[in-house]
Amino acid sequence: QDLQDKPTETIYFAALSFNGDIKFEPSTNYARAFVLTLAFWGLIMSSAYTANLASFLVAQNTPVLQIETVGQAVASNIPMCVIDGTAAMEEILDVFPQARFVPFSAET
Repeated sequence: QDLQDKPTETIYFAALSFNGDIKFEPSTNYARAFVLTLAFWGLIMSSAYTANLASFLVAQNTPVLQIETVGQAVASNIPMCVIDGTAAMEEILDVFPQARFVPFSAET
């Protein structure tokens, strides 16, 4: 078969190979459009299923503890990473003397 003389067949076969190559080969352009639409629908449905499954599996492992303020971190006794000797560290220590820090050097 010479596909150069039939551009609709060329587009049809190219689209089907992109969508997963259905082995059904209709002879009219209307039937090709229907099969192409069906293949595209299958691609969308399988993509939606995969995305929803991944979302469901990831959502099950979300952490329960969410810290939004420094006060919440101090109240929960959670250590905070800070650059050692900065004004931010000193200010937090002034307001929250019981705050726990994990200091690190700015040079690293």
